[in-house]
Amino acid sequence: MANMPNLLVCSTVVAFTSFIGVTYGFGIYLFPAIAPLMMQEIGLNFADMGWITGMSQVGFLCSALASGLATAKFGAATIMRLSLICCAVSLGGVVFANSYTLVIILMTSLGAAAASIWVPMAEMSQELIPQKHRGKSIGLMSSGTAYGVTFNSLMITSILPQFGWRSLWITAFGVTATLAAISFLLFWRLGRQAIHPIESHSASRQFIESETIKEVVLSLPVRATAIVLVMMLLNGFSCLTFQTYLSSFLVTERELSIDDAGWAWRLIGIVGMVSGFAMGWLADRIGFRWTLRLNFTALLL
Repeated sequence: MANMPNLLVCSTVVAFTSFIGVTYGFGIYLFPAIAPLMMQEIGLNFADMGWITGMSQVGFLCSALASGLATAKFGAATIMRLSLICCAVSLGGVVFANSYTLVIILMTSLGAAAASIWVPMAEMSQELIPQKHRGKSIGLMSSGTAYGVTFNSLMITSILPQFGWRSLWITAFGVTATLAAISFLLFWRLGRQAIHPIESHSASRQFIESETIKEVVLSLPVRATAIVLVMMLLNGFSCLTFQTYLSSFLVTERELSIDDAGWAWRLIGIVGMVSGFAMGWLADRIGFRWTLRLNFTALLL
């Protein structure tokens, strides 16, 4: 690992950022961005939209809990590849969606794919990326969502008016399928460098094999874990709800066009593209705790 070429490390970080961009940007945030058009054609109401986005998060939660064990058993690379394939297939399925039931199933699958790719990616990053650059790299990866959101907004303003909302899902499917193919090449290349996290005997597998699930849970620092969970819960309440209904609010209540809503999403994406790397850079210098304090103070304001 120490002799791993810097170019391969950089390529891996870029690839991981792209994986997050499609699984989160397309899988979670494309639907809210064009929801008004889909609601009108398929015949959905706001209650249906709430159930769809809620079930997407249920899929996300269940997958997040299961992906750690799956990563330990099957290896990080295998789970990441399966997540990309699942995401691509589900995105392709939305192209043919014509009912509430099918949409909710596919969005649940997309939420699960988004969660399951991050856990093995975080594990592999610990092994691939030197400590002094880890904050910047993980910050860039996490900002992959913003790149996906920005790409969504570009599709909304360029492709949507001419070809309709299904064309956006076709494009998302094509991009994700391409990245899934690239992932096989990437992990083959990493395997030739003898990077052990892509094998099934990773550190997390060794840990889980040596401890029972009950022992693992009981060994967690309760106070710290509770604080993190509360932080993320409040973050979900504030950000996820806002983004879920942003386009619908702008179109139905402010009577703006879907193109205007696309520009709003583009602003969110551009800010996220910059802030992810910036916060990672800051974390490398002042630590993750102070960076989190600054982030949540800004969110509170």
